[in-house]
Amino acid sequence: ERTVMYDSSDLKIGEDNKKTISEYVIEINKILKKYPIKDEGVPIIIEQALEKDSIDELEKIDPAIKKYQSMAEELMALKVPRAASVAHLWLANSVYNLADDFRSMKMVYTDPVKTFLAIIQHEKTLEELRLALAGLAGYFQSMKSTISP
Repeated sequence: ERTVMYDSSDLKIGEDNKKTISEYVIEINKILKKYPIKDEGVPIIIEQALEKDSIDELEKIDPAIKKYQSMAEELMALKVPRAASVAHLWLANSVYNLADDFRSMKMVYTDPVKTFLAIIQHEKTLEELRLALAGLAGYFQSMKSTISP
């Protein structure tokens, strides 16, 4: 079981008022647009690296690692309404874990066991991410009346 990168003490909790909620919704949408969550093709990169027997090929994974690491940092910098804190923390940790999975997958030459375990773990990370995004969507849905003029 992996250790959680962030816990509730790392969050900047704001009041559950209209201003905080509106700003939060705007900022989280900016982050989700800036760092679209998509299939980064990491397993394919690993396959190609092994086929070509080229460790340099693995550097193609770096942008994905950097992307999700930056995304997690930006998520943790937001002021979060208390009601959104659980889903927000899940999201930040899942995104951080994506970067972590990719970092471990990149070690296919130096630590193949770690890579193999990361590939298995990755399915779980994607599921956590889906749940976090669903939780956030539920929060937005429940806040619609608060943020609509």
